[in-house]
Amino acid sequence: MVSLPIKWYTEQTMANQKDDKKKLGVESSERRTALKKIGIGIGAIAGISVLPEKWTMPIVGQITLPAHAATSGISVLDPCRTYRKSGDQTTATVTIVVNAWVEPPVANLKATIWATSSTGAQKKVTTTTAADGTFSAEITIGNGPGITSVSVVTIVDGADNQGHCSVAIPAGETTTSTTSRSTPRDE
Repeated sequence: MVSLPIKWYTEQTMANQKDDKKKLGVESSERRTALKKIGIGIGAIAGISVLPEKWTMPIVGQITLPAHAATSGISVLDPCRTYRKSGDQTTATVTIVVNAWVEPPVANLKATIWATSSTGAQKKVTTTTAADGTFSAEITIGNGPGITSVSVVTIVDGADNQGHCSVAIPAGETTTSTTSRSTPRDE
């Protein structure tokens, strides 16, 4: 048996393995890079071939928007206007008047007015807009005494927004009696 130095054997084996890898093209990082570039180039050419030669404006026949995104161009006055007609914090009911309108003016739109008292009572009134776009309602709301305010929301069918307003309810009328005493004058 021939004894070869270990160093020579190891170097020879490694050299043979490198030659095998080079034959297969596995070790060349340059070759991998070239293959990657070729792949990217082919993909770019395929993508470009799909593009039109000249850009044109798209033709859209109809667009359907979801309900929450559709707009009509009609707006409700926000805030609406309201005032107290009768009642106070000591009464069982309070009557308010609500005035509002839509822009641009549109007639015969359904307007729903929700009034909510500070005590939690709610009242819903439905009316329609007039030719000038205005609408109003008189609302009597209960659950008193103790109503300190009434909040109002106006909703008009076809409008893009809602109107909000509120009115403060004054404390009850109080009367105080005073006693006057007259003292005789010293003469």
